[in-house]
Amino acid sequence: MNEKEINELVGKQIFLAKWVFDKTKDYPVEKQLKIYEEVNKDIRTIEINQQKQSEKPTDKQLDFARNLGIEFPEKYTKKELSEKINEVKNIRFIPG
Repeated sequence: MNEKEINELVGKQIFLAKWVFDKTKDYPVEKQLKIYEEVNKDIRTIEINQQKQSEKPTDKQLDFARNLGIEFPEKYTKKELSEKINEVKNIRFIPG
């Protein structure tokens, strides 16, 4: 992580802390901190899910998709290909 990325991350954390503490100014500090932690976790979960949605399919996934007759699986994201594989499996009643 370079200095620019660190500054961006710290800036986001400061913004989030100010936002949470502003919205919860009448709460005890301990509760404010808990809310901040939970909101921060939720944001991180959303970021991770967004990253996963843009990941490229694995070689194993691509091979399986080709074996099912799915055309151009390289164009799909990992998530999209997984959904397409499940769709084809459900149509063909493949167990598993």
